Amino acid sequence: MTMRTCDIVMKGGITSGVVYPKAITKLAEKFRFINIGGTSAGAIAAAVTAAAEYRRRTDANKPNAGFGKVKELGDALIEKVGDDKILRLLSLFTPNFRLKRLFKVLLAGIGHDSQITAARKVVGKLLATYPLLTVAGMIPGTTLAVFSFFFSTNLASAITWVTIGVVIALFGAVLALILWMLFVFLRWVPNNYFGICSG
Repeated sequence: MTMRTCDIVMKGGITSGVVYPKAITKLAEKFRFINIGGTSAGAIAAAVTAAAEYRRRTDANKPNAGFGKVKELGDALIEKVGDDKILRLLSLFTPNFRLKRLFKVLLAGIGHDSQITAARKVVGKLLATYPLLTVAGMIPGTTLAVFSFFFSTNLASAITWVTIGVVIALFGAVLALILWMLFVFLRWVPNNYFGICSG
C-alpha cells in the first residue's frame, strides 16, 4: 500500500520539543514527510525527522529504524535527571550565572492547566527565591505595625494603624520584587544578549 505524503512545520518552544518525537513517530506510521521545517526546538525536531525520513527511503533492510531512534529520543528528553528532578530537555538549557534564579522562577510557570495556576506558582517561586528581598520590602510596614501595636493610646487606633502597617508591608514586598525584576530585565537580560541562556 502506498503511503500518503505530507509536509510538516514545527514551532519553537521547550515544551513542544517534548511532544514532537512522539507526534512524529505517530504520523510516520501513515505518512511520508516531503517538506520538513521548524524554528528553534522545532528546527531540531525537523532535522531529526529529516534524518529518519532519509533512512526510511534509503535503507531497505530497516526503513523504520530511524523513527525508532526518534521515539527513543522523545523518551530520553522526558526523563527526570539531576538533584532537582527536572526534564532532561530543560537540563540542556544553562542560564547565565546572574540569571539562574530568574530562570527557576520562569520555569515554575510551565506545564499548568490554567494561567491562574501558572501565575500562582510563579509568585510562590518568586517569594521563595528572593526571601531577603521580600523581607526588606516589608520592613517599613512591619515597623509601623509593631510600633502602632505597642504605643497606640487606644484599641481602635491600634487596630487601624496595625492594619495600615500590614497593608504597607505587603505592598512593600510586592514593590521590592517588581523593582528588582525590572532591574533584572532592563539591565542583566540585555547584557546577556537579551536572553537568559546564552548557549
